[in-house]
This record gives sequence, structure tokens and C-alpha cells, in this order.
Amino acid sequence: MNRRVRRLLRECRSPAFWQIIMSIKVSIVEDDTPFREALATVLKGSHGFECLSSHATGEEAIRLIPALQPDVALVDLGLPGLSGIECIWQIKTLVPELAIMVLTKFEDTERIFDSIKAGASGYILKRTAMGEILKAVEELHHGGSPMTPHIARKLLDCFRELPEANEEIKNLTEREQAILRLSREGLRYKEIAAALGITTDTVRTHFRNIYKKLHVHSRAEALAQYFPARQATTDNP
Repeated sequence: MNRRVRRLLRECRSPAFWQIIMSIKVSIVEDDTPFREALATVLKGSHGFECLSSHATGEEAIRLIPALQPDVALVDLGLPGLSGIECIWQIKTLVPELAIMVLTKFEDTERIFDSIKAGASGYILKRTAMGEILKAVEELHHGGSPMTPHIARKLLDCFRELPEANEEIKNLTEREQAILRLSREGLRYKEIAAALGITTDTVRTHFRNIYKKLHVHSRAEALAQYFPARQATTDNP
């Protein structure tokens, strides 16, 4: 056995080596710099965790996270530019196996549902203690769906009152649903196209298909049917 092999075997027996191998690799998507840096510091200093990367925008996260291959991504919803919900949807499309947890200050039911539909498996409020956030990351990594208790109760209450989705809604593709979510945020055709990396003509085609599937004739009618709990407003393309 040569010297190099013996050295590698010694390294493999080292606790530090296995800590690196077994650590939960986490990426952070958060525009609040102090909070992002504090969270990264906690992750780096906690046994069993590794802060793989941190990103201030959804656009940067979508560009870099697929190649980094983290185990868990923590995503804020109040991001500048591309929304946190759309960021979750696009990352899950690129990396379906990635576990995503929302870490945000928002606790309204609409954002909770939209986040889950986009692909998030956990929803924790920022006011949660750092130690509890780490426990939630670990739970998520092991297949759980951690939620702040207040959020979980609110979600259960909504499920009790939630009407069954009609067949028209079920027939919408993931891309068509993403376009409706962006449209609800007030984005115009060109802005939706830029956010999804498609052409304006393609957006128009998707809207025509949406109108046909939902049996409506305008964007406002489509939004009113897709988001029945919120009154849709019109805007020109």
C-alpha cells in the first residue's frame, strides 16, 4: 500500500471528513443582506450543515443552483425582480429532486398555497428561532414538510373550505399556470416572456390556450376563475 493510499484512508477515518460528506448542503435565496449573512453564518457554524451558496435574487439562483446541486434551498418570497414563487417553480422544473423550504415574513394563505403549488415542501416564518430553522431544514432533508405551527393551522383551515378544482383548471399545464401567476402580479406580455425565457408570441399563444381551456375571453376572466378568492383586475398587454 503506497503512501498516498494510506493518507486517503486516514482522511476517510477522520470525523471532519465524514462531517463534510454527510452535511446537509443548503443554498439560500434571500435579498435581505443582514438576514442572509446571519443565516449563512449559522449554517456554516452548525454541525451537520453546509452553506453551499447564497443568492440575492431569484434570477441568480435559477442560473447557479442547478449546477451546485444543494440538498435544500431556502427561498424568500419577497424577492426583487422575479418573485419567490416563480423562482421556486423554475428551480423545481430544473432540479425536481431539490427540497425547497419557504423562509419568509409573509403568512397569507394565498402565498402559502401558491408556494406549495410551485414546489415548496416547507413554509417557515423568519421570526422563527435559528435553532428551529435548522431543525426544519433537517426535517425537510429527511422527507418531512416542516411548517410554522400557525401556518399549518391556517393551511388546514383553508383545506376544509377549499372547493374541488374544476376540470378546466386541472387541464392547465404547469407553464400556463406559471403565466397566470405572473399575470396576477401585474406583469405584461414582454415581462412574462423575459421571466420565463420565452418569446412574446409564445406568451400570447399560451394565453389563447388558457382562454380556450377555461372558456373565457379575457385575462381578467381567466384570473378570476383561476384565483377565485381574489378579485382580478385588468391590464393591457
